[in-house]
Amino acid sequence: MKRLPSIRHLWAITALTMAFSHLVASAQPIAGSNKSLFDITAVFCNFGVDVFFVISIFIMYYTSSEQFGQGGAAAQFLRQWLIGIVPIYWILTLFQTGILYISRMDDVDRHVSMGDLLKSLAFIPYLSDSGRYRPLQGAGWTLNYEMLFYAVFAAALFFRKRQGLALLFLTFGLAIDCGTMAHPSGALGAWMMPVSIGFLASVLLAAAYCNAPAWAGRIGRVFPFLIEVPLTQALLPRGRGRPGTCRTPVSEAVA
Repeated sequence: MKRLPSIRHLWAITALTMAFSHLVASAQPIAGSNKSLFDITAVFCNFGVDVFFVISIFIMYYTSSEQFGQGGAAAQFLRQWLIGIVPIYWILTLFQTGILYISRMDDVDRHVSMGDLLKSLAFIPYLSDSGRYRPLQGAGWTLNYEMLFYAVFAAALFFRKRQGLALLFLTFGLAIDCGTMAHPSGALGAWMMPVSIGFLASVLLAAAYCNAPAWAGRIGRVFPFLIEVPLTQALLPRGRGRPGTCRTPVSEAVA
């Protein structure tokens, strides 16, 4: 399998971009209200989230594209990705829960509930005190969507590639359509948000990359990311399509 050195570069740029945006956001109480400044940092942060989505799903498909229809492929896929994500996320969630519990001991109305903790550990979206779909470890909101995508992708691996990809796109396409028309609440409503469009676009571009001719060369190594990021930014509506905003320090557990 070919190495993808451009991903390391993009990952570094993204990490620096998000670190800067969070640094500025954390200074808001000190700097005072400056709407234009924080609007700019929100753009940087949204860009960073999109790139993390792109890289994660691109690598997922790139490393699993030849496993469709093979026995044990789904179990191997889940084991490989969950081991790299779940333990560190659970540790950070429990650590954050302890901090919140201590800081809210005198606030009866804001105690951390066992239900919120279990939903956070199980990657089930729920409305937090801020009115957004955020787990206790706030920066992990993206994992609530990635885990769902991993589960559906694992189911797709039981089939041949063409049938598996059809299942993948049909599942999320119907979910997005139903969410747009019915506007369900709770976890179902969160999972039906258009954020999945970015996942599907990443799979399409990863499939195109895997089937690109050898002469694509260096341009082909970074081209999918140059297209997908602005494409995702254009397709995802702000508000209902974005369940979270970048207001807390990032501590994401992504593969």
